[in-house]
Amino acid sequence: MCWSSTLNCFIMVTNKNEVFQVNENLTLIQSIETIEKKEWLSCTCSDVSLFLTTNDGHSGIFEFNLLSSFRLIKQWKFPQICNKDEFIHNIAYNNGTLALLISYQSFKYDSSKTVRIEVRSSSTFDQLWSLPLYITYQDGRVNRTRTYVDEIRTETANQLEKTLLNQNNVSTVESLIVNDKNKLIELNKKLDQEIISFGHRCAAEIARQTKIPVRTIRIISRLFWFD
Repeated sequence: MCWSSTLNCFIMVTNKNEVFQVNENLTLIQSIETIEKKEWLSCTCSDVSLFLTTNDGHSGIFEFNLLSSFRLIKQWKFPQICNKDEFIHNIAYNNGTLALLISYQSFKYDSSKTVRIEVRSSSTFDQLWSLPLYITYQDGRVNRTRTYVDEIRTETANQLEKTLLNQNNVSTVESLIVNDKNKLIELNKKLDQEIISFGHRCAAEIARQTKIPVRTIRIISRLFWFD
């Protein structure tokens, strides 16, 4: 969903491949019939255009005119934007540029491949800069830190299995469960802190490369879902 200040309404894409206008009071919803049904994933608006991204095999960007009943203006497809096994997870417009969060299709997950942010001109679509985030992505979630949680869960399960096989002391098993549960809670807290710290480091690096104020970068980053 995104907000159009030109139309004074929200634009919403759904998993039914449709695009809707929703008024500011959320009391009226209307299908935009002039936009073809596709696997739409994300959207953003400039003063004159609506940009939609697709979630199909070759992720693309479609630009529609807000002032002429959402007439299709242009589209960019593979290989102009990304590789065939990549997709644009999110898109955001600001001051003549489009910020893209690009990742890999979840069914082609590879831990060596990482998410990246690209900024392109909204008129020519020329790439202005690109920054790898050194995090992996699968099924809508960031996996770089989640791996640690999976490891401790596996270790906990193995410990419990060994205890149950070798001992009949129920109190020992219960104690082990409590200790590992507390350990898991503490680890999750540390992971949350790491994610916040990682976001701050990303913002600082982007600001260093682009000369954009860190505060502005952090505001833009909230448009993207990293957790």
